Amino acid sequence: MVGEPRESAEEEEEILTPSYHGELCRHNGENPEYEIACDECDFYLFCFPDWKEYL
Repeated sequence: MVGEPRESAEEEEEILTPSYHGELCRHNGENPEYEIACDECDFYLFCFPDWKEYL
């Protein structure tokens, strides 16, 4: 809409932070302002290392 402030380039960019089970990542599904991005994240195996237990 006209007159509404646009998001800055930083806010539009997804900043993914690898951490155990995504606890420190704002795109982990726990934050309503950000979409979950785990399924397309390159750090998925770092965040969920317990996948090795199911081999």
